[in-house]
Amino acid sequence: MGHKRTRLAQQRKAAGLSQERLAEILGVDRSTIGRWEAGDTDPQPWLRPRVAAALDLSTDELRAVLDGTPAPPEDPQVHDSLPGSTSSRLGAPEAHVLLDARRHYERMYRNSGGLPAKVQLERFLSEHAAPLLAGSIRDSRNRDALRAMGSLVALAGICSYDCEQYGAAQWYFRRALQFADDAEDLPFGAYIDALMVNQALALRDFRQAADHVEEAIGYAGRQISPALEADLRAMQANAYAAMGERQLTYVSITHSESAAQRIRTSEEPPETGYVQPGLIEAKLGEALISLGDLRPAFAYARKALESEDHPRGRVNRLASMATLELKSNEIEHAAAISIEMAQCAEGMESRRLHSRFRELRIGLSNSRAAAASDAVARLDRSLNLFAW
Repeated sequence: MGHKRTRLAQQRKAAGLSQERLAEILGVDRSTIGRWEAGDTDPQPWLRPRVAAALDLSTDELRAVLDGTPAPPEDPQVHDSLPGSTSSRLGAPEAHVLLDARRHYERMYRNSGGLPAKVQLERFLSEHAAPLLAGSIRDSRNRDALRAMGSLVALAGICSYDCEQYGAAQWYFRRALQFADDAEDLPFGAYIDALMVNQALALRDFRQAADHVEEAIGYAGRQISPALEADLRAMQANAYAAMGERQLTYVSITHSESAAQRIRTSEEPPETGYVQPGLIEAKLGEALISLGDLRPAFAYARKALESEDHPRGRVNRLASMATLELKSNEIEHAAAISIEMAQCAEGMESRRLHSRFRELRIGLSNSRAAAASDAVARLDRSLNLFAW
């Protein structure tokens, strides 16, 4: 005892559980979970099967996690059944190939949406990286490959989330967390946590999202990048706003803005490249919309639109502004922005965008304003093109 159990905390987060939720499942105090993860105490023997089940581990795997020893070896027959794997050491591309693939499919995601990127990325993983994805590489000499593979797997989770395939996304995020753990990369693990926070928001699990932000920032500590901290706090502001926690929302907004001021793009890890100029403002604006504070929300939304962004980011920012105009009963402005949004989204296949388009279409139609008719017709054409 006495050693911090990073792997135990990682496994809990990979299972989508906060310390509070795991404590509820096991019938113990939250402080008990904290002491386990700090290495101060151990779960009682009679409780360990329940802990293992909650964390999706075998009892042997849980013992290894608690003791800080290597995980039990996996069945080699599992790896032999995967495409392109003739042994546990063959078929894994070099780290630079994985990073090139990550940049390629990230650009496809940003320009074309999650569906086409997901299909192509999963093909790449199956054909070129099966042993790594299956978990057959666990050698510290392959740390760069582990880190690069985790980044690529995380992107597969993002694409699944964009298709609203939340179960698949969770599987990819959990797998990416394991790569982060094996590579002993705390900032990268916090990045995966941010992806899980974003999914919790989409699933309206606001309390878990807010709590998970604190855990992610505490886990990475001083190693967390300013861009990632700014994004985490912006998402936390959205979670608090959705719960009606006005004071906590503004506290998170202040923290987010403070972190954003420290961003130095050249010093950021590659994964946080999504934190483009205007992204934080867009998210903070959405939080204020939830609170009904429309005047400051407009200020954030306008600043977000003034910034250059990739096509997908632009579509989301236009959607936020159109929503804000609708809430302000500025139907003509909302209609014009919705038409621009639909035009920018041409060529994209995204379930998440489909949902946003549908919400705007309903809002414009319910306004019964003549100025909304053209926008409703344009949104209908776009919705008919999405493959859902």
